[in-house]
Amino acid sequence: MCSCSYRDEVTCAKKVNNNIHDGTRLKFNAFERYTYAWLEKIVNFNKNKRNDLYNVNFIDCMASSGLYFDHKHYNDFYDGTAIRIFKIFVNSARKYKDIQFNIFLNDYNSQYIECLKCVKKNVITNTPNNLKIIITEMDKFFSM
Repeated sequence: MCSCSYRDEVTCAKKVNNNIHDGTRLKFNAFERYTYAWLEKIVNFNKNKRNDLYNVNFIDCMASSGLYFDHKHYNDFYDGTAIRIFKIFVNSARKYKDIQFNIFLNDYNSQYIECLKCVKKNVITNTPNNLKIIITEMDKFFSM
């Protein structure tokens, strides 16, 4: 596992992604709102149409570390896509117990993969049975 303390400025801050810009912050906020709205629309559309929805998959093949540390402007941690997705999907899995939710995260950077595993461990407690999270380190397209 990661040899740092989660959100610790001495170790963790040196291992997570430091490349965060104002545009990246805006992207994360917009992406979070969009993902939440998209997920609710997909689930509720299928329930209203009485269609059977068995699986909802989220795939991020450029997942990065899931957590950023802005040492230039704020000297603080900032939640990346992975943390935001974890929270959205955990809540949805708890709300819609009859649907299987799957999150696939991939990056080619081994340190970021270790950070993602650490983030997952510290963000998600009591993972719902209908939520599966797969974290892989590959340089090219991966298949299941």
